[in-house]
Amino acid sequence: MRDGKAKKKLLHLKKYQATRLLKIDRDAPRILRATAPFVYVRMHGPDQHYLYAGSYPDDSLRWWRDRINKWRLMGKDIYVYFNNDGYGYAVHNAKTLKWLLYHYYASS
Repeated sequence: MRDGKAKKKLLHLKKYQATRLLKIDRDAPRILRATAPFVYVRMHGPDQHYLYAGSYPDDSLRWWRDRINKWRLMGKDIYVYFNNDGYGYAVHNAKTLKWLLYHYYASS
């Protein structure tokens, strides 16, 4: 993290075990540091033109599975909310991520 101000904010959040929303959309910065006992991720959709639209590709969901596993190994509770429901993709993406996580942990 290059920005000293952002680093100071993260240290402040960590000190008080506060979390910040990880809002995942086309314009969101990817600062994925867990600062609290839990992580809350909002998935607004990958579509470059329309927020809350588009379906996450399996490669992207596998990346999130791996990120979630890292947080889990740190003892974090993880909550993922799919809000890309403009065309009904949220349920499909949530089920796919759940399946990926289940099979990842079942094979471990």
